[in-house]
Amino acid sequence: LPVAMSNALELWQAPGDWRRGLRLMVLTAGLCLTHYIVAVMFACFLIAVVLYFRIGLRSSYRATSFRALLGWSMLSLGVAAPWILRVLQYASPRAIVSAGLFGALPSRDHLSYWWHLLNNARSWFLIGLATLAVTAFAFKRNKLTGLLLTWLIIMAMLFTEWPWQIPPFRPDLLLICAFLPINVMAAEGLDWLLQRFTWMPQPKARRLLTLGTWTVLLLWGGIDTATVINPQTLLATKADVTAIGWIQQNTPENARFLINVAPWQSDIYRGTDGGWWIPVLSDRETLLPPGIQYGHGNSDYKAAVKAMSEELLALHGCSQAFWHFALENHITHIYIGEEAGLLQPYWFDQCSGVHRIYLSEDVHIYEIPASQPLCCAYLESSACEENAFMLARFPAAFSKALLADGTSAPGSRHSMMDP
Repeated sequence: LPVAMSNALELWQAPGDWRRGLRLMVLTAGLCLTHYIVAVMFACFLIAVVLYFRIGLRSSYRATSFRALLGWSMLSLGVAAPWILRVLQYASPRAIVSAGLFGALPSRDHLSYWWHLLNNARSWFLIGLATLAVTAFAFKRNKLTGLLLTWLIIMAMLFTEWPWQIPPFRPDLLLICAFLPINVMAAEGLDWLLQRFTWMPQPKARRLLTLGTWTVLLLWGGIDTATVINPQTLLATKADVTAIGWIQQNTPENARFLINVAPWQSDIYRGTDGGWWIPVLSDRETLLPPGIQYGHGNSDYKAAVKAMSEELLALHGCSQAFWHFALENHITHIYIGEEAGLLQPYWFDQCSGVHRIYLSEDVHIYEIPASQPLCCAYLESSACEENAFMLARFPAAFSKALLADGTSAPGSRHSMMDP
């Protein structure tokens, strides 16, 4: 993004240079294929360039520069169009403007989260230097600081939640992304501050001090953030990795695991513990597909995963509803990791027909014998063990006996002969 921004300014200064235009086209197309937030930030910057040089500094505005910037940007969209159009086929129509002068104000939880993102010593130090640059701009009219301020204001208007809201843009995203303009303005502020050091007349000494300051900041930020882990996104623990290694060695290749799930966003569901890593680390299947990329699959598959996840979240305990669900989805094993989720070990510890085969550091793995869901979906749990044994020994005769006895519920979605 900074390289593309720099190239856009160079093209503005020399609109007839086709090499710069070509570089801008390639860089802009690449930004469009990384993340929509990055593409939107760059679009806001291009708007800031036009507005600032048109309104803020009239003498610097060039109609040819505007046409060059617009033309090469449109060409970049054409280059990236085949990929953009494919992504748009699977995108949710969420960008709906909800405007109003008296909309809902941010909640206390929102304000607390924004303060958490902002409140650290490094942020305040950089903001302090950036404030110096803004103060200097009020007297000196530095072009770069004014342009960055314009860019920041445009992004703030887009990412706000009051008095209007444009999903999926949110203030927390602005706070995360604002490090870029604030860092550059902080550099301007430091330069302005060093120029006030009249006791340091040598330019070389000022450059060394500047380099030393940013080196200290780089080390400070790197050391503080190198080990930062968001506990909300830490799904797999060491105990999960050990358990999944055991799964790879001790379960059949066609095993299918039931794991804990939770809604995420845009009708996508995610795992809540290390069980979501089972397909990646052990080549065994889980009921919920690994990762969130399935959301970019065809709509029927996405809807089927959503329906399955909602049905799972409606379960409670080792009930007949659970056995119907296990039968319908061909579940052979259950995985419950350390992280909290809907599925609980006490559901299955006393559940007839479910056998715990692994327990270590609060990671539980259960096995469901192949014949178990077939009879337990239609029988009381107390009869599951005995009838599962009979079904395994005499499958055809026992299935006919169950059907003749009327055990299969009228109107059921399943026949006893389905498997």
